[in-house]
Amino acid sequence: MDPAWITWINEVSDNASLRQVALKIGVAPSTPTRWKDYPPRMDAIVAIARAYGAPVADGLLAAGYVTEGELRAPRPERDLGRFSATELLAELTQRVTADEQNVTEQRPITEPGDYGEEPTPDDYDLAATRIARDRGPDW
Repeated sequence: MDPAWITWINEVSDNASLRQVALKIGVAPSTPTRWKDYPPRMDAIVAIARAYGAPVADGLLAAGYVTEGELRAPRPERDLGRFSATELLAELTQRVTADEQNVTEQRPITEPGDYGEEPTPDDYDLAATRIARDRGPDW
């Protein structure tokens, strides 16, 4: 019985010889002799899949580079273009509403003191001394 990756290669290549497959993907014709005992390298799996219009994931699975669970793992949606404007607005509304409920007090920042305790002149002198010391006597 052939290993799973050989079965996959035979299926996608319509039972072409391994030599023909090797030539089609641009590897030495002697390379496939190793495929009988060891799976092709990942780049060869990808090249075979692309050459014969087969899903790359199926080849990686057959060769044992990935598991079924890894292939079926949910992927976070990143392409915002796939969402409608209504869906995006609903998500944004939900997030803004949740943020507003978590804020205990909202007041505008209008004065420097609103940012926290204002530095004193001594704080500025201390900072200047530290910079001069770090840069050395030539500064």
